[in-house]
Amino acid sequence: MHADDTVSGLRERWYAETLRKKLARPFVHILFGARQTGKSTLLNTLLPSDSLRINLAIPEERSLHLARPDAFRRMCLALPAAGAPHAVFVDEAQNAPHLFDAVQSLYDADKKRWQFVMCGRSCGSMPSVHRAAACFAGARTRCSWMTIS
Repeated sequence: MHADDTVSGLRERWYAETLRKKLARPFVHILFGARQTGKSTLLNTLLPSDSLRINLAIPEERSLHLARPDAFRRMCLALPAAGAPHAVFVDEAQNAPHLFDAVQSLYDADKKRWQFVMCGRSCGSMPSVHRAAACFAGARTRCSWMTIS
């Protein structure tokens, strides 16, 4: 085993444990990071198998949410109101920044019905990062941020 493999394994376990602890809290979770760092893979292993998953890297899904801004809200509202919070995972969230507004609205209306996890690429000048920060800067929405590099 190479030293690089050991460091990589330790880093992955640290991120997994840290993220697992964060996901146990009832906040909106936002995970940004560079491409190919394992964000989506890690979240897919940690979130329940029955999570609503929206992958905006898939052209048809991205087109749907860009053409019909109400589609995301409708999908979330269609989930049963009873039971534990439903995990809603949006991958490549930077591709449809208006979803951050929808998440804020849904979460503020009912903090116990959903657990939102937004994931995507980031760089200092990316508008979606700034939009997310603006959406969740208020005191009403509890937000957990994490960056993987």
